[in-house]
Amino acid sequence: MFESRKRVFIFTILSVSFALAAAFLFSNYMNETKRNLGELVSIYVAQKDIPAGSPIQTDMLTTMEVPVKYASASFLQSAEDFKNKISLVPIPSGEVLTTAMLRDISNVPSQHRLVQLRTPMAIFDDQVDVLDRVDLYGSYELAGNGNPAADSRMTDLLLTDVEVLRVTKQDGTINAIGVALTQEQAKRVIWMLNYGKEIRVLKSNNTLVK
Repeated sequence: MFESRKRVFIFTILSVSFALAAAFLFSNYMNETKRNLGELVSIYVAQKDIPAGSPIQTDMLTTMEVPVKYASASFLQSAEDFKNKISLVPIPSGEVLTTAMLRDISNVPSQHRLVQLRTPMAIFDDQVDVLDRVDLYGSYELAGNGNPAADSRMTDLLLTDVEVLRVTKQDGTINAIGVALTQEQAKRVIWMLNYGKEIRVLKSNNTLVK
């Protein structure tokens, strides 16, 4: 009986010793890993599912720390990064938020709609900036009532003096703009986007004389 208790006591001591040694080694490993990873930075992630078009609120988000060397410039690192922003796409819980997922809350005038003109359908002949005004020309095919020889391409002036509310660029080149249109104007432009060949965007004289 005494020998049995002695063995149990020895095994208990050994188990505790191994557990302490493992904890010590794990702690050293984690500290060494942190030193190797370098400085940490806080980034924002979704705390719950965020539907597309939702204004971003603080209670929708939480923060997590990642090494600076792994933190992309597109990650949100400050509350200013999502101030007055809405989600462009559904954002699942746990997803890291990036600037590409958000846009400014709309500043579309009353009784107007924001219509996006994107390349390659839209062609920009000049550098366009927010608050510039542009003229829109649409080109489309005119069918010859069954006679291919009578088919021709037409170009019409769609709209003049349209205000630009948003400009999107990639590598310094414009790939889309957002313009403020009335419902009737939006109908004409959307028809051209669906059935036309191209929409050419020209900066108007009202912009050039500023």
